[in-house]
Amino acid sequence: MTTDVHQLAGNRCDHSPASPRFFQLPAEHKPRPGILTELYKRVQDYYRKPRLLPTLNAANESKRQQRSERREACLLMLGALTHYLDIKTLRVGIPLRDGRSMRGLSMVELCDRAGLTLRRAERAIADLVRAGIVKVHRICEQDDHGSFKGLPAIRTISKSLFQAFGLGKRLVKERAKAHRNAHRLAGEND
Repeated sequence: MTTDVHQLAGNRCDHSPASPRFFQLPAEHKPRPGILTELYKRVQDYYRKPRLLPTLNAANESKRQQRSERREACLLMLGALTHYLDIKTLRVGIPLRDGRSMRGLSMVELCDRAGLTLRRAERAIADLVRAGIVKVHRICEQDDHGSFKGLPAIRTISKSLFQAFGLGKRLVKERAKAHRNAHRLAGEND
């Protein structure tokens, strides 16, 4: 009987410290804007160099370095969030057909896209929030009977993440370009 190296590493989450998993762009999706692709490439360096994002490394409120499987989970989640990021608003979601609105992603959808269990995804989001990288705004709606129903939260990614990886000035230009394109398209549709 042979023992697979993956069975010996990590916390029963298919984590191998020597070969971490990173978010993979779904094959059927169009390429993302170059700045988002570049950001995620640079963010992946955090796995080997946790000092690149000191607030995330310290998110576990310990003097010890964040564990490798936790770093992997944060990077998988950050990859999914970045992939679905609207550059104009820095909100995470799926654009709707009207071209102006977007639908937030539920935790279950994010888990599926990031390849994480719900509990690992919740911990990763909590770490990203504590680090100031992601903001989460929970929303709900009230039905006719007075009951409340939770809707997918609105998640935003902080400009500081782009700045931490030397993309702050480029972000300003890309957002201005995205706003101009949106106004141009809105004018064509009127």
